[in-house]
Amino acid sequence: MVEQFLNKWKADITSYSNFDEVMDAMQLEPMARQVFKEKAGTLEYQLDGDTWTALAGVEGLGVRKYVYKLGEEIEGIGLDGVPLKTTSILDGEALIENSTSQKTGIPITITRRVKGDILECTLLVDKKGVQMTYNMTKM
Repeated sequence: MVEQFLNKWKADITSYSNFDEVMDAMQLEPMARQVFKEKAGTLEYQLDGDTWTALAGVEGLGVRKYVYKLGEEIEGIGLDGVPLKTTSILDGEALIENSTSQKTGIPITITRRVKGDILECTLLVDKKGVQMTYNMTKM
């Protein structure tokens, strides 16, 4: 089931639900928040053996490269410039990413599932129980 994720995806900003509430709960900086709301992000997954590479980008914020193995914590910088600690796992057909902002200490969980040419995403701000959903389309 891993192969279904190995594509380049583009966010459909019209599919965002509960965006403002989640950004408030995450305490995201206003400038980054505006860019995320107005510009479609991209996400590309690659796999070499058991090493994953995720290329995440948003116009105006650049692209970040994350290299990791499932189940192992990595440190990185988010698209908004904030340091993160992240662990990703596969659970059935879901790719689940658990991240904690090193600035705010706020943990989030992003669950992604492929349905045809759509990557269905749910972002949960763990301690606050606030979540948003959005779709990404295969490019």
